[in-house]
Amino acid sequence: MSVEHDQPGGDRIKIWFRFVPRDGWLPHDTEGLWATRLTPDTARIDNVPFLQDGVAQDDVVRFRTGSDGRHWATGRVTASGHCVIRVIAVPGGPLGRPASGGSDPLGPAATGGSAPLGRLATGGPAPIGPAATGGSGPIGPAATGGSGPLGPAATGGSGPLGPAATGGPVSIGDPVPIVGSVPIVGSVPIGGPAAVVHEAFARFRLGGEVFSSEFPLVAFDVPADADLGGIKRLLDEGAEQGWWHYEVGCGTDAWWSA
Repeated sequence: MSVEHDQPGGDRIKIWFRFVPRDGWLPHDTEGLWATRLTPDTARIDNVPFLQDGVAQDDVVRFRTGSDGRHWATGRVTASGHCVIRVIAVPGGPLGRPASGGSDPLGPAATGGSAPLGRLATGGPAPIGPAATGGSGPIGPAATGGSGPLGPAATGGSGPLGPAATGGPVSIGDPVPIVGSVPIVGSVPIGGPAAVVHEAFARFRLGGEVFSSEFPLVAFDVPADADLGGIKRLLDEGAEQGWWHYEVGCGTDAWWSA
């Protein structure tokens, strides 16, 4: 299964990334990111990844074109210094949709118990390979392995999407660009958790994308000159207060030391 992003303006190509799906998480094994071609085999990434770890907006990656015509990433050539953080409001929590009854799809961490702050959220090296940390190493399973704080380790094993994540159909809409202070689909503002999450981070003036209105995962692009310490404090505060779960999809040395 694939995740694709809406095409930005201008002449772009799509760069595809392949990975092993995380247990209890979205059941996709590829993600397509739009990019600006720089040379016959390199391109600059123009999207914020929802699933692929170890790559960020404005990174330059190398790719090969497969027999299917798709451009497959083989490694990172130049790091932009940007980071990626992913935030989703706790269903039934202060920022999420009201609970409709039954068990919470985010498991015990969403309704009580310890906050889902795993290794990615609290510091230490992200589980990424050479391509994510510099050089031109491959972007493969090493970049996406491990269980981040949005996976089973954070939610008591049942997975943040409930049964739909581990079997059966998942309703996936088009990713939604964040424009101004409100995420939009076309010209229609999206309310609900994604808008509230984005508003909480508005003072940091971060760009990003929303996975869909049905699954309001917000992927934020964090530039190198952003207030990294302030963003990390807000992430931890929100997790401790039960507002959201989060993970770091791509972190720089500056991020981890802030």
